[in-house]
Amino acid sequence: NVQGAALHPRSGELWTHAIGMAAGSRLLADRVGPGLGEAAYAAGMLADIGMLALDSLLQEEAIPNMNARTSPTVDLESQYLGIDHATLGAAVAKRWNLPSLMVDAIAHHHHPSEGGAANKLAAVLHVADAVLVKNGIGAGQDTSNYLIEPAALEVVKVKAEEFETLFASITPLIQAAKSSLNG
Repeated sequence: NVQGAALHPRSGELWTHAIGMAAGSRLLADRVGPGLGEAAYAAGMLADIGMLALDSLLQEEAIPNMNARTSPTVDLESQYLGIDHATLGAAVAKRWNLPSLMVDAIAHHHHPSEGGAANKLAAVLHVADAVLVKNGIGAGQDTSNYLIEPAALEVVKVKAEEFETLFASITPLIQAAKSSLNG
């Protein structure tokens, strides 16, 4: 597996992050407009599926010193692997014949302004991801290198100062999802 990666699929971190992304994305989608909630939930759940694919493919430390990184994870993945988890995740979503809106949002959830027609959904995913990462879910050791696009905050009608409050709203949703899935 990818040693030092921010989300370790085998430890359950990726699963917790995915649940948080789904719940947080649905919650934030309501701020953007009606009818986006369910797509946001599904895209949030799958946004980092590329990390699982990378973990399955790589058997050794492919990204040196990942926990001591000075660049965002997607930049390091691209530098060392030639592809990042968002691009790979979008390829998986496309192969599964998911709607193009979801494929494009997954591809651009770290750079939503590049999302074209999917920019609103990508912005929702981006902000949900930022809220989780800034609160220690999905960041590994480092929360300072997550670059937040200001335009995404505008699309979702969120200020960075609200992240703690949003995280407090997402946390019980994560716990409820985990409880219902664990029996």
